[in-house]
Amino acid sequence: IDNAILQIDDNNGGTIVGILAGNNTIINVLNCQINATSKRGYNVCGLYGAGTGEATITNCKIVANADHTANEAGNNYATMSRAIHYAGTLYVNNCYVYGTHSGITPTGDITIKGGLYEGYSHGGVYVVSGVNGITTTARFYDAILRECPLTEGYIDDGVAGTNLAGMYIGGTNNTTIYIDNCNLSAKAQVIVMKNDKNNTLYI
Repeated sequence: IDNAILQIDDNNGGTIVGILAGNNTIINVLNCQINATSKRGYNVCGLYGAGTGEATITNCKIVANADHTANEAGNNYATMSRAIHYAGTLYVNNCYVYGTHSGITPTGDITIKGGLYEGYSHGGVYVVSGVNGITTTARFYDAILRECPLTEGYIDDGVAGTNLAGMYIGGTNNTTIYIDNCNLSAKAQVIVMKNDKNNTLYI
């Protein structure tokens, strides 16, 4: 996909995705803008892929917007968004991304070079790789990762809440994270690293 605008809107609480990646797919997105908007949507994404494959995103702007709220039991989300939620191998070059949960949630290997990555609750990147004991690697070069406000017109119900974090490493085992020449910022916690197993962070 080259030099395109993908605009995905839903006002009925749907789960919407700009690009849905199936197993073993190869995706290249260049010079594009992807806007996914569903105020009451759950896991609204610009790019979503739950299986294997590879995606390369270059010089793109990807924004996913939804309210940031909890379910009735208060133990999971009712609404939220991520610009990218991807399980395969992900390469992101000089992009701008924004989501209410996080800018990017990778569950496989990820390499970011340049660009600006923002999220309201978990910051620019929520590293949750290494599920099921698989060893994964996250590499960040020359990028800005930061916490940011919600988009105007969207709400936090006060239950879902925010970690005020620039980057979040959690729910993950056997992951190695490299941060090289990056700028990270947040109101409270620049990097959160939860007490999971066998994770290593190099800055």
